[in-house]
Amino acid sequence: MQMANNKSGILKPGIYHKLQKGLLYSWGKSQFVIREIYNNVRTILQTQLQKDTYPLDALVLEISDGKTRKKINVFGRESYKGEPVSFKLGNAKFDINFGSKLIKLPFALRLNKFKMTHYPGSMSPSSYESYITLIDQERNIKKDYTIFMNNVLNYRGYRFYQSSYDPDEKGTILSVNHDSWGTLITYLGYFLMSLGMFLSLFSPNGRFMQLNKKLKKLSNTKIQIVVILSLLPFIVNAQTITKIDKQHANKFGYLLLQDRQGRIKPANTMTNELLRKISKRSSYKGMNSDQVMLSMLINPQQWANEPLIKTTNPYLIKMLGAKNKHLSLKDMFDENHKYKIQELVSQAYAKAPAHQSKLDKDLIKLDEKVNILYMMINGDFLNIFPKINDPENKWYNINDLPKHFSGADSMFVANVYKMYLAGLEKGVSQNNWTDADTALSFIKTYQYKVAKKLIPGKNKLKAEVFYNKSAIFRHLFEFYFISGMFFLTILFANLLIPSLKTGIISRVFFILTLIAFAIHSAGLVLRWYVAGHAPWSNGYESMIYIAWTSMLAGIIFYNKSKISLAATTVLSGMILLVAHLSWIDPQITNLVPVLKSYWLTIHVAVITASYGFVGLGALLGFLNLLLMTFLSEKNKTRISLQIKQLTYVNEMTLIAGLFLLSIGTFLGGVWANESWGRYWGWDSKETWALITMLVYTFVLHMRFVKQLRGVFIFNLASLIAFSSVLMTYFGVNFYLSGLHSYAKGDPVPIPDFVYYSLIVITIVTVYAYFKKTKYNNLM
Repeated sequence: MQMANNKSGILKPGIYHKLQKGLLYSWGKSQFVIREIYNNVRTILQTQLQKDTYPLDALVLEISDGKTRKKINVFGRESYKGEPVSFKLGNAKFDINFGSKLIKLPFALRLNKFKMTHYPGSMSPSSYESYITLIDQERNIKKDYTIFMNNVLNYRGYRFYQSSYDPDEKGTILSVNHDSWGTLITYLGYFLMSLGMFLSLFSPNGRFMQLNKKLKKLSNTKIQIVVILSLLPFIVNAQTITKIDKQHANKFGYLLLQDRQGRIKPANTMTNELLRKISKRSSYKGMNSDQVMLSMLINPQQWANEPLIKTTNPYLIKMLGAKNKHLSLKDMFDENHKYKIQELVSQAYAKAPAHQSKLDKDLIKLDEKVNILYMMINGDFLNIFPKINDPENKWYNINDLPKHFSGADSMFVANVYKMYLAGLEKGVSQNNWTDADTALSFIKTYQYKVAKKLIPGKNKLKAEVFYNKSAIFRHLFEFYFISGMFFLTILFANLLIPSLKTGIISRVFFILTLIAFAIHSAGLVLRWYVAGHAPWSNGYESMIYIAWTSMLAGIIFYNKSKISLAATTVLSGMILLVAHLSWIDPQITNLVPVLKSYWLTIHVAVITASYGFVGLGALLGFLNLLLMTFLSEKNKTRISLQIKQLTYVNEMTLIAGLFLLSIGTFLGGVWANESWGRYWGWDSKETWALITMLVYTFVLHMRFVKQLRGVFIFNLASLIAFSSVLMTYFGVNFYLSGLHSYAKGDPVPIPDFVYYSLIVITIVTVYAYFKKTKYNNLM
């Protein structure tokens, strides 16, 4: 249903679109069969609707009555009532129609106003709302309603959803759904299934409690993997450079600016993001990111010679004549001021991402870093000046002043910026930062005067700066991975040498892990507070949350098996490590309208929590396979006991994970119904979530099939099944299109470590099968 502001009067009873594909109306006694249907075949045939040209889809039907066959082309599409095609087959006459069915509503809607709200300083939509009047002459009702994303108009079984809007932002597009029985029955069914899953965990005759009883009968055994880890400190020799007073830089870090997406944030957030982007470090030669930015403003030439830009490609390092992995802006240009990699970069960008070589990707990354550094030195990221009565609430940097400011405002902004630069230079030369502090306070006062409604509270600003400087999750992945590997080594040594005492080490590790988990929890709460929404709305946030749920699973099963906590600590460390790779953006961003819902907190929290549990199951499955490779005549009894114990824990984690995954999928259906008016649309993410449910359901029920019963095959299946989760989480986001996809267009090349991991898993699996068959038939 489409309505526009510039159309006067009342919209007549609307249209409920229900696509009728491949309908065959027949008369007579003969049996007719549609042999083949080719959907979505684009044809040259087009039709004129509402002054726009829309291509039609074609259905190619092959129809047979057993004696005669006939091919018929029928044209139509969704939201279009196709023209019927008449034909004869034998003595029977047929009419075939492909398109939408027109249904008159028993009431009318009138659009009074459509309101589109953007994030300040950007064209990104924050929300869109339709103010309508419902007119029901049969019941003598005339009432105003507001429809917006996740806020539905429900009337007489018809549900109207804010679907989209016209490009000129003057008209609204509503999707319509008819639900005679209402949502109560469906939601009640979801609730009863979820309740049944929860209660089954505590049923004495349930599989979960049976596994718990079996675990109590087994003695505790400890395992670990032997890995030698070393920490090599990165030391940079001090060189003469313009340094900014740390106290003043700290004040600058609280100065507000607006990023390209319209988010208002402290300068410290921006400088941290930029410095890490170009150099992979949060500091440089003893200076934090705020000091680096301010030093660039007053001495840009000096920073053009500093080796800030990091690249690991040996060919580029050699070609550019660099001494190490860090390049300066000056290294990127020859004596004629020509950009050295210009031609190579142009060739790399011309290729589709799937066909880009490693050199191409490294070139693109290097080019991006060069541009970022240039813009930092030029001050292009410092959008610190809001404009009075600006309709877009956009903030500008000093280079934008001639185009966007005039009169007294232009003079003030230009002068206060010059005053600030002069204050910085005075501070460096005389160690007197009073003028710089004063100019900075003038800028802050101007911001609060012009854009007070947009500025977040002081406590939130302090929290965000603390979040940036503490780098909680970056430090946690180091602790999780190193401590987890250390504890795994101790447990493994204890398995091979039973006389080795590990009691004190286990208690200390458990206490330290609880402290780290508490810090992890506090970090999530802090990011939630800073961002203003639940911290699982993008790839980075969902990964730090999955790492948290993985730790939660390990702590829950610690009393069953200490190796579970050690394994999940390593897993959480690996997840956080991946979260901090260069292709995942940790930046706090604004939410798109559909995510502004409490369902973000509920649905995403539950379904991503399941990934932590099944991820632990996959790691336990791999560790069990690895343990099988150490089987021998001397230790087969002891190792077999440990494998059986871990297998029980593994199955319990998969049960918990499957239940969370199923409930999360139910909740996703509820959210889809509240947002788009349908429970299921075969979107890529929905489909793979269902596939993952079925995969883990199969794994947990393999024990009922004699040929698929056994410890070895169960652990192998629990490991392989996790590939479905990876496809749901990463594959859909970056390789398929749909409502849940982060990426568009050509797919990203598969990382090399995926192939290495498959090789390692294959080798361990084959060797484990050989060992368990030879020394202990763990089938």
